[in-house]
Amino acid sequence: MKNLDKDLKLLAGPILVLIILVVLFLISGKIIFDNMNRLNNNLNSENNSLKTLQQKLNSLSSVNETTTHESQIALLALPSSNSIFPAISLIQSQANNLNLLIVNIQATNLPDSAKQGVNSSQIDFEVSGDYSSIVSFINNIKNSTPLIHFGEIKIDNSQSVYSLTATVFSFWAPLPATLPQIDKPIEMLTSDEQKTLAAITPNIVSPITSSSSASPTGKINPFQ
Repeated sequence: MKNLDKDLKLLAGPILVLIILVVLFLISGKIIFDNMNRLNNNLNSENNSLKTLQQKLNSLSSVNETTTHESQIALLALPSSNSIFPAISLIQSQANNLNLLIVNIQATNLPDSAKQGVNSSQIDFEVSGDYSSIVSFINNIKNSTPLIHFGEIKIDNSQSVYSLTATVFSFWAPLPATLPQIDKPIEMLTSDEQKTLAAITPNIVSPITSSSSASPTGKINPFQ
């Protein structure tokens, strides 16, 4: 009996070490298994993201010259920055090209318009000259970029020449500040947006460059 107790005491140490090693092995195996599962999940997620990105790249690579041209037309018609000065430059240039006298140009930004997503400004001015030149001036402004909308037109011929008193509006909208998430599909133009773009494209005239812009005439107060 004494020998059995002695043998058990001798085996207690190795058995305890063996138990500890088995426990450590099980814990290490669980940690390794969990890490492998986490790595596999991350790898699958990355693969899905890469597939989505590749699909977007394929869609973008299929964009033809017509779509690119339409995008350029849209940016010309509706600039991403304040269009008040390009609009004034356009009005002055068209008036000078038609030998019209332009005076009393007054412009102001309309703060309330930003609530609708599209900013706008109001420009008031007077031009005088012969009737046919005034008609051509109005048509040229309506078919130029940036888009300008006539809000009020008054033509008077009480003097020796015709005079036009007009209120027009120009527009601009900032580009998106963030890109869509990688797993979101590309949003295309709606049918109404495509119809609008198709309607304005044939009449778009290139904007007046700074080299051909006329020098200011009359009273100009763009911050009134």
